[in-house]
Amino acid sequence: NKKVFDATARYIRDRHPHLADKVLYFSEKAPVFEVFGVEKEIEKGLRRKVWLKKGGSLVFDHTEAMTVIDVNTGRNVGKKDAEDTLLRNNLEAAEEIARQLRLRDIGGIIAIDFVDMKKPENRKKLLDTFRAALKKDPTPTNLGSIGDFGIVLLTRKREGQNLHAASTELCEACGGSGKIFSKSTVLARLDRHLMKIRSALGIKKAILIINPGFAHYLRQEKERLLKEIQKAGNIKLIIEESGTMAMDNYEIWDTAKTEEFTRLLQPVAAVADKP
Repeated sequence: NKKVFDATARYIRDRHPHLADKVLYFSEKAPVFEVFGVEKEIEKGLRRKVWLKKGGSLVFDHTEAMTVIDVNTGRNVGKKDAEDTLLRNNLEAAEEIARQLRLRDIGGIIAIDFVDMKKPENRKKLLDTFRAALKKDPTPTNLGSIGDFGIVLLTRKREGQNLHAASTELCEACGGSGKIFSKSTVLARLDRHLMKIRSALGIKKAILIINPGFAHYLRQEKERLLKEIQKAGNIKLIIEESGTMAMDNYEIWDTAKTEEFTRLLQPVAAVADKP
């Protein structure tokens, strides 16, 4: 909007003249984020894995205590001059990590696992390159030394929510862990639940509501085992599929669907903590 631009430019020129050249008029019809590639960079900043131009990659993992960045070489290493190849990969990774820290606005403690190099001079060159790249960052950072196995610890001042926290929310299925119970674990838990229901309530027939993917697993791979479970528990199951049911969860109801039996039982001990 030309009118808004003129008003903004005038205000900046009067109040902050040193920033006057930063205000530009955008006349393109296409969205500004698309023209300058901002949308693509935001999408890249939300990916767990970032590819490097020379074939390596960075993998970002967020925990409550810190952010961990793993540097990988991929197929970038040959037998000849392997140390030089590792150095080039690490130097490229250091530049990109410094950029990604700004883009993602990652704060707190950051552990970086560079590819280990044998030569002390190469480690020093990596640290010097990383330190120089971090100087472009307006947010205060504190870079530690490089360890014997290529581990570098870095702290960066937190300033509000980072891109990852502001743009994502916890997965309802896994609670943010990135993992759910395996199908075989769910089946074993179902077996224990059915035994409890049969012995405690004397139920001989029930409706089992499960995820379509788990239903497919039962029919294709565990049909005989499911029949044995029903026979051992002396209970007949009517399977119903629900797309809203998590893959590692299920509900057991009476045939009239007036009572959910799984809620009447104490939770079966799990192999992993889930919220």
